[in-house]
Amino acid sequence: MYETLANVPGPPKLRSSGFSAELSIGEDAVATCAVKKGTTGPFLLSWNKGGREIQNTDRITVAIKATSAMLSIDSVQVEDVDNYTCVAKNAFGSDTLTLPLLVSEAPPKVGEFSFPSKLAIGDALCVVKRGSGAGPYRITWSKDRIQLKPSQRLSMSALFQSSAALSIASLRPEDVGNYTCTATNSVGSDSASAMLIVNGTPRVFEFTFPPEVALGDEIIVGCAVKKGTSGPYRITWQKDGKDVESDGHLSVFGQSKTSAALRITGVRPEDVGNYTCVAMNSFGSDSFTARLVIHGANSQVPPKLQSTGFPSEVSVGDDTAAVCLVTKGSSGPFDIGWHKDGEEVRNSDRIAVSLKPRSAVLNIQEIRVEDVGNYSCTATNRYGTDSLTLSLLVTGFPSEVSLGDDIVAMCLIKKGSSGPYRMTWQKDGDELRNTNRVSVVSHVNSVALRVESIQVDDIGNYTCSAANDFGSDALTLPLLVTAPKLGRFDFPPDVALGDEIVETCVVKKGSVGPYRVALLKDGKLVESSDRVSISSASKSSVTLRIGSLRPEDVGNYTCTASNQYGSDSVTATLVVNGNGRFAYPH
Repeated sequence: MYETLANVPGPPKLRSSGFSAELSIGEDAVATCAVKKGTTGPFLLSWNKGGREIQNTDRITVAIKATSAMLSIDSVQVEDVDNYTCVAKNAFGSDTLTLPLLVSEAPPKVGEFSFPSKLAIGDALCVVKRGSGAGPYRITWSKDRIQLKPSQRLSMSALFQSSAALSIASLRPEDVGNYTCTATNSVGSDSASAMLIVNGTPRVFEFTFPPEVALGDEIIVGCAVKKGTSGPYRITWQKDGKDVESDGHLSVFGQSKTSAALRITGVRPEDVGNYTCVAMNSFGSDSFTARLVIHGANSQVPPKLQSTGFPSEVSVGDDTAAVCLVTKGSSGPFDIGWHKDGEEVRNSDRIAVSLKPRSAVLNIQEIRVEDVGNYSCTATNRYGTDSLTLSLLVTGFPSEVSLGDDIVAMCLIKKGSSGPYRMTWQKDGDELRNTNRVSVVSHVNSVALRVESIQVDDIGNYTCSAANDFGSDALTLPLLVTAPKLGRFDFPPDVALGDEIVETCVVKKGSVGPYRVALLKDGKLVESSDRVSISSASKSSVTLRIGSLRPEDVGNYTCTASNQYGSDSVTATLVVNGNGRFAYPH
């Protein structure tokens, strides 16, 4: 803040010559505001951006004169695009003038969007997506990473230069999924995604029994509800139309919010029949039936293993499980176990190995980076040995990430294409290299990314790219930090008694709201008075205004922000230089 003198009568009134309307990245920008004649000085003139006074830097210069203030920005960057406000004050009041700085070559920025929370099969849906950045834009919609095309029920239209509408008439179960809006211009692109869930009956995945089951075998089959409908669910198993009751031989286990498994220990002739999994919610039910057929009696042969494997898409923090079964009717007893990278897997607070006469179940809770690897199930009887190796790979970022966490993601090429491949990871368009915190490890048809001790700068879009002689493909994953992180919050260094100050505390992008943002002075909540006001211009910020500073205003001011995942705080000390150069005692 600068103090200047003028001798014309009247309250301040500003006029301005704004920024050029046709600016490009790298060009210089200048704006000037001046107090009109007929006002009374002295004046306090300043330039603000985002509620904070602009200070001189190596690229930005603020020049204050008696009745004018000039703002110069050398080599404009994308982060300079914003609204700039000129403020003029005198003893009789104040005036402000806000000027936008726009560039003709900036990548678009797509904000978040969401679907209505209560949708039913048959409803019509329209979603509007707004973006920013220099046009013209090419806006596309995709579902589960597959680009959408117009049809009789689905339409996509541009409402304005930076808005796109997605309309789905008469929703169907197959419409459930993850929808992504992508905006592209000549400089770059950005995207945002949201999950469409409908309030309809659940849908059960199909399941089968092993093709060759013998008397004495143990079988485990799972039943799961597909994503996209509303719980809670009640999942039950039936045999020939009657509910299955657990009795040690026939049991339902591993029940979760969306799944339940059926186990038959030591298959008997009477176990032959139709087995049905039924899933119900408040909107209806769905079921699927498979028949169990038994082939012959036990044979004196080496064991033969089969497994359901780990799920193909898991993230750090998820739970997962794998089941290994002895089939083909071989004779026990069997010695069955799990190994990871050659070492026996033992029970811990997160890992549980459940061994039965003819099966081994491996459960891993809250997957960590160190859990990634190859898991081998081995079964041995008097006639020989069989083993089966399963790879546990992390293919996406966890949905909840906090600062300081480690993350890992694996990008795999689907079967059916020809190598060799060139595979890379990029962040916000820049290829990632190995550093002391970031590791990129490539294999024949996969590339792994590991980021240790997540920091604010790591937030962004991560893209895995693969190319061969016939073309290329890419997959983008957004990394969001769930705990709030506050921006800079401090007071001007030269503040005098009687001055007015305005400071804003803002939560940085990359965390999940809603937030509770508050201001404290020396540990006590700041309350509004005739001189002090607390206001919120958004859900992620709070502004402190103190008029006519007094000695009692000196102290430590703390801004706190919290959400359901954590909190952050930042403290600034207000020191007032007045008569006798009063300073806050330490």
